[in-house]
Amino acid sequence: MANHTHAGYSSGANSHSIAEFAGFPKLISSDDSGPVGIGTDYTTLESETVEAPTNGFCIVIATADFEMTNSRDSATLIVGVTDTEGAVPGTADHMWKLPNTERGGVHSTVITVHGVFHVSAASTNEFFFQARSGEANTAAAALDWNMSVIYFPLGNE
Repeated sequence: MANHTHAGYSSGANSHSIAEFAGFPKLISSDDSGPVGIGTDYTTLESETVEAPTNGFCIVIATADFEMTNSRDSATLIVGVTDTEGAVPGTADHMWKLPNTERGGVHSTVITVHGVFHVSAASTNEFFFQARSGEANTAAAALDWNMSVIYFPLGNE
């Protein structure tokens, strides 16, 4: 279960909607832990929903500890943030690649990704932190991760 923090207060019975703070930046943050196995289709590690009271933009930042085993010629892991589940635009993804000289054993790294997304007034926007393996025979997993979404309203348009 994800641990959610919204602009310095915890989600739950006393949580506040973003609309209550119109005109100011808002922060939504969550974290979770695995391990979660990652296959060749995008695996959603975390998602957050923002209800934008006005036109603006969201900065989405996500970080995770990843493990990957290279038993082939090479192994790749593709990680990114997006507003479309199951797809990460080429401008928002990052790749970790182990060359064939790094065969065997478990390799670990931390990857941080970010994206900037326009949001419209009175809209509900969902953002996803996703990862996928580039090869079917690559064993990959996410261990611990967190994702933050910062909403910035635009001035009068």
